[in-house]
Amino acid sequence: MVILHTKWKNGGKRFLNMRNVFLLALLTIATLLPHLIAYVCVNNFVKQVASWSNEQGKASFISQPVRDMTAFGWVPRAGTDFWKFILSGAGSCGEMAMVGTKLMNDAGLVARVISFPGEDHSFIEVKINDEWLVADPGYYAGNIITRLERARRRISEFGAISYVVALADSSFTIMAHRSGTSPANQSSCYFLGHRLAS
Repeated sequence: MVILHTKWKNGGKRFLNMRNVFLLALLTIATLLPHLIAYVCVNNFVKQVASWSNEQGKASFISQPVRDMTAFGWVPRAGTDFWKFILSGAGSCGEMAMVGTKLMNDAGLVARVISFPGEDHSFIEVKINDEWLVADPGYYAGNIITRLERARRRISEFGAISYVVALADSSFTIMAHRSGTSPANQSSCYFLGHRLAS
């Protein structure tokens, strides 16, 4: 190891002596070590899950720890910074959807982030057996449900709504709608041709 010595102009004192170099090296290691550990752990986790043959099991297994590691509200949210979320767990549904989608895609699944516009809620859709299923760690960690079931639950959460619309890949998808939009005529609710509620 090369030790650099820098002298102050006023008096010849050593700025970087052995103790300061040691402290600087220790600080650098302490700063980088959590990142290195997180990188190794995430890559090992993805490799292990990618080797499984059960795609729904993969999605479910990834969804649960994403929920468990989330620290709601105590630090600034991670936004779209994957490693900030992995290291701090700082976030909510948007961060969980972003991280879960990345982990699922890295594990060999086809996944995307879906959001309910105007509601500030995001979740994951994962394609299993040519069908888009919902993984929503914010509500149902570890459970993979159909779009039909997610639409049913959304309607029961919000009551008398006319449409459940989701934003997927910069385009809107109607997940469910009621046949009549006036409160007096909300007789049936349909999702992709399936009747949901009366």
